[in-house]
Amino acid sequence: MLYVPAILFFSLILLGWKGKATISPMNADWVSSLSFLRGNAAALLVLATAVLILVIPSLRLTLAGLVIQYLGMILLYLDVIDPRLALVKLMVGWFVCLMLFITGQQINWGRGVRIQPMDVGGRVIPVTAVRGVLALVMLGIAWLLAQQSLSFLLPETMAALNFALIGLISLGLLGVLTASDELLRAGMSVLMLLAGLELYATAITPTQSVGGMALLAGVNLAAALVVAFLAQKRYVHKRNGRFHL
Repeated sequence: MLYVPAILFFSLILLGWKGKATISPMNADWVSSLSFLRGNAAALLVLATAVLILVIPSLRLTLAGLVIQYLGMILLYLDVIDPRLALVKLMVGWFVCLMLFITGQQINWGRGVRIQPMDVGGRVIPVTAVRGVLALVMLGIAWLLAQQSLSFLLPETMAALNFALIGLISLGLLGVLTASDELLRAGMSVLMLLAGLELYATAITPTQSVGGMALLAGVNLAAALVVAFLAQKRYVHKRNGRFHL
């Protein structure tokens, strides 16, 4: 219940944003100072952290990867929206990470959850290894698609954004399908999927309204709240000797 006031607080910040209903891009000194990290470098940073979230066993480290991923996302957003709006998206992302951190502490970071290995052709292979191989394959496909002139993608001048959003969506889906009992990791995968969809929606409507920003922020916060609730409920059931939601 402590999350509800915080969600309302962030909603008020977004709805109370000073300025016009739509804000056009602006220049800032700090934006130009990060120019060397933008484009392909930002896309690689975001997708590298996405792979780490899928394959690192420690949930603490995966959450640290999500924090870095949101930092990389702001570099991508700087190419399409006002830097102030990009900062708001960063704040929302980091607040989501704070919610997951509190949840992780409450459920003892999933200790005691045993992830069953996969049986592939009679060989027992760790799930993380399978995730890693599939993630690399998906990144290769995402890179090839980003270079194509497909109608559903952004213009060729935004190849880095195409690469990032296709990669985030595909890796997010991979994480959801292979997370097994790791509810926090599954939640992070859902957030990656949402990040890819949000990046696409923002890129096609760069002059975004404050209401649209508040709606997207609310979706991310609601997703994190659902993940926190399910993870805590699973932890309580596990302590009581029941392993179902």
